[in-house]
Amino acid sequence: MTGTRKGGLKTAKTIKERYGKDFYREMGRKGGQNGNTGGFFDNPELAKKAGRKGGLVSSRAKNKKSYRARRARAERILATEEL
Repeated sequence: MTGTRKGGLKTAKTIKERYGKDFYREMGRKGGQNGNTGGFFDNPELAKKAGRKGGLVSSRAKNKKSYRARRARAERILATEEL
């Protein structure tokens, strides 16, 4: 049953029986405490620049340009722009 909803519910039930009903809450708390970078929330300008770069590099069209060529183009554009 691995990978099915039924299997997931069974696993969750087993974990709660073994480790207590607050197992998932505790794992989330520990994970939240371990974060120390702040991410994009602390630096919206960095988020804007990263989003623009990703948009320039990504392509849905196949074989138009290679990934390296798109990335090089994005680097050149971003180097000349000031965000």
